[in-house]
Amino acid sequence: MAEFPPFAFTTQESWYGELSFKAAEDGSALSLAGRQFEMHITPMTSGAQLVPPALILTMDEGRGLSFKRTALGSDDTSTLVFRVPKETANAFPRQEYSADVLEVVGGDRYLFMPVRVTYTEPNGLRAFISRFLGIAVTFSARQQPIYTPLAVPGREGRPGATILRGTVPPVPADGKNDDYYIEDRTASGQGRRMWGPKAGGAWPGTPWTIQVAKYSDIPGLGSAATLDASGPGAAAVKDGAADGLTVGGAALSASLPVVQAISLPSTAAASSRAIPVVVQAFSTRGYAVEGDGGGAEFRRVASQPAHPGRLRTTDRFLPNGATDSANGGWWEISSTRLNIRMFGAKGDGIADDGPAIRSGYVAANALYRRYLEAPSGTYSIATTPYAADGVVLQGSGDCIIKAAPNRPAGFVLLEASFAINIGFEGLVIDGNWSNNPADGQTSIHLRNGSGNYIRRCVFKNAPWIDVIGNGDNQSIEANDFGECGQRNIFHLGLANAPTQNLAIKSNRFSGSKGHAINIGFANAWEVSSNYIRGVVLGLRGTLRVNVSGGTITFAGGPENFARIRPGAFLVMEGGKEWHVISKQSDTVLTIEGTGTNKDQFPAPGTNLVALVGSGDLLGMNDVQNGKCSKNTMIDTATYASGFIMTGGRDIFSNSYDGNTVIRSGKLGLAVACEASTGTIYDMAVVGNTFMDAGSGAAAVSDFDRSSIVMTAGGRPMRGIKLEGNTVGSDPGFGQVLNWLAFDASMPVGSVLLGKGNVSTVLNGRKIVGDVKSITLGAGWGSTAKTDSVVSTGDRVDFRIVAAGTGMAGYPNGSISKVSDVGSDPAVQSFIRSAAGPGDIRFPFISDGSTGGAWNFLWTSGTAPTADTIMAATFVAH
Repeated sequence: MAEFPPFAFTTQESWYGELSFKAAEDGSALSLAGRQFEMHITPMTSGAQLVPPALILTMDEGRGLSFKRTALGSDDTSTLVFRVPKETANAFPRQEYSADVLEVVGGDRYLFMPVRVTYTEPNGLRAFISRFLGIAVTFSARQQPIYTPLAVPGREGRPGATILRGTVPPVPADGKNDDYYIEDRTASGQGRRMWGPKAGGAWPGTPWTIQVAKYSDIPGLGSAATLDASGPGAAAVKDGAADGLTVGGAALSASLPVVQAISLPSTAAASSRAIPVVVQAFSTRGYAVEGDGGGAEFRRVASQPAHPGRLRTTDRFLPNGATDSANGGWWEISSTRLNIRMFGAKGDGIADDGPAIRSGYVAANALYRRYLEAPSGTYSIATTPYAADGVVLQGSGDCIIKAAPNRPAGFVLLEASFAINIGFEGLVIDGNWSNNPADGQTSIHLRNGSGNYIRRCVFKNAPWIDVIGNGDNQSIEANDFGECGQRNIFHLGLANAPTQNLAIKSNRFSGSKGHAINIGFANAWEVSSNYIRGVVLGLRGTLRVNVSGGTITFAGGPENFARIRPGAFLVMEGGKEWHVISKQSDTVLTIEGTGTNKDQFPAPGTNLVALVGSGDLLGMNDVQNGKCSKNTMIDTATYASGFIMTGGRDIFSNSYDGNTVIRSGKLGLAVACEASTGTIYDMAVVGNTFMDAGSGAAAVSDFDRSSIVMTAGGRPMRGIKLEGNTVGSDPGFGQVLNWLAFDASMPVGSVLLGKGNVSTVLNGRKIVGDVKSITLGAGWGSTAKTDSVVSTGDRVDFRIVAAGTGMAGYPNGSISKVSDVGSDPAVQSFIRSAAGPGDIRFPFISDGSTGGAWNFLWTSGTAPTADTIMAATFVAH
């Protein structure tokens, strides 16, 4: 076994080291799976006195010692990794430390691997390297391979170490080197003392006091302290401490054995106490006052901790019993579970708890605590708390984080920008909309983070947006989103750095005034199993307004503009849309045009019909390699779509399956590439249900009143599969004309329509833009034409109005379609039937159509005697 692996760290960095264990026999990796270890970081000192560790790292989650994670996310059980944050290490004196790895076996600890660390300012590294290795070396790798026998349960104790006992101090002839000696003086009314270890044939000159018999034995308290036993059941120390000093709930007595821990009323009270030197730990029963929920545990430390989880008592003792006016009297919070009340949060709905929450974050990060708990209460936030890496703010389910009134524009309730591996869980997050009229206020900001999540939270009353952000490896799951001013979730990556691995799953949305979900510039995303119910303002046509340029004044209706926020849309003049950019009052709005028409305004007038409502329930911009599945979307705004995908560049490799969209104002699903050169490819729309698309009054065109719309600006699309979708309409609405609409200039052969698409109770042509043309060849007559074309994708119905004269031979023709059904061998087209007066019939004719053209041939030898209407149906199967 290699001895004393050295590591060097400076004050400018966090500690990070790897200890890789290999079998001595063959150098193969030695698995330590199932074994428990600790690392005790202890100052290296000379002399015989025992020195307590400055820090103990354990393998509990977030406690600094763990197996190394591989690139695949699994544990490398042959390599131990230790970490100490720079903020924690900066509290250590600059010196050498032992960082011994101990194996924990049945509650006992055995030395497994001695490790040495030098901690110094940057200019101190040269001396360390020269002394230890004698050569120039770089420590940046922070790795130390260690060869060790295959079976090492831990080192045995040092041979011959014995604890001796006597009633007088030891003499040199007593014991041997490494022995300890306990001097029992209880018979004379004095406490016990421990000597050792013996070294060089001599016992140390100063023993340890391991039991006190009276207060005068306690350094720093002295004989001046007396007891007042007049209180019922509780003794108070006079002249040396305040009332309430107890041990395990019992009053401090005159024959107390060694004091290990005490309990104090509050953290605030502890700061005014002088704690006896033998006390190494204490607990409090509150933060400001006893019973306020902020009680915590503290341990004595050698210097001021570099985080808010600390306090200083009036004594100046160090953990080793020495007195130090500069570093003595400091205590660090040691509670396994931290909560925000330990740092001063009140939860009374009045006090600003933002700074206390921030303090809790900083301490949890420094102490490797994964969770910062938020107990029951209403925590008012006037000062935004910033999250800290690696910490989850975990609520109890009835913990309310609420924005204080009259926050400024752009206020953020919980800030997590640039944070890594943080989470929000079990919180009720209230934006306090009614008391925060300023624009742009956000509940949670997740900008440029990584590995973060929001889970099982309730969002309500956000003045602007509930969650806004970008970043990689983020999830928003199982939350309940209520009414908000503009969007519930707005997750926008960057064009040159799109979001990677975003999951929005199993959430419930109701009452957004804008998008429920809006994603932009994302790669490898999933939106699934969400329930989204929109909100409609203005009650679809009952709102009346006066218009003058960009100013809209309320003229009548069931409600004014009180619930309208910037970001909503105004729909007027047969479906044209304007963007609400500001609200002057509850009766006056300022608007601008949308898209490239920002300078346009509606025609002036009075008492005009207007619609105001939410945006598309699910909006996606410039996204790739994603999946939208099993979402339920009900009631979009009067002008909006159930879900829409747009892009200023290619849109590709996305799938939409198993979704249900009911009563969308204009469209069910819209996929539109807005780029001048981009297109749409490798996309599947499978197994979705669309009911009552275009049911809003703003759906004024045939194109609007469609369940699925796909457009690429007339450019070819490829690899598009539409299969197994169900489209229908409630007869009471009577709005839905088509289940599918294509860009009118889209080329032939752009899309593959698979089998199993079903449409029912539709009032129109069923597909718009699918049939590009029906061409009639010679022999039909000089005035022959086609009309009444109705397409369902795998079926086309049409009429040929043929002339009574000039019909000869075998007339032919072809149907050119956007849908290239001929490209799928399983989907071939043929003429099922044709009907007309007399014995005119279309027999079965097919040539296995290709390139989007369905060809047909007339073989009847009977010529019509007058203009003839012939109806034909082509079916692909």
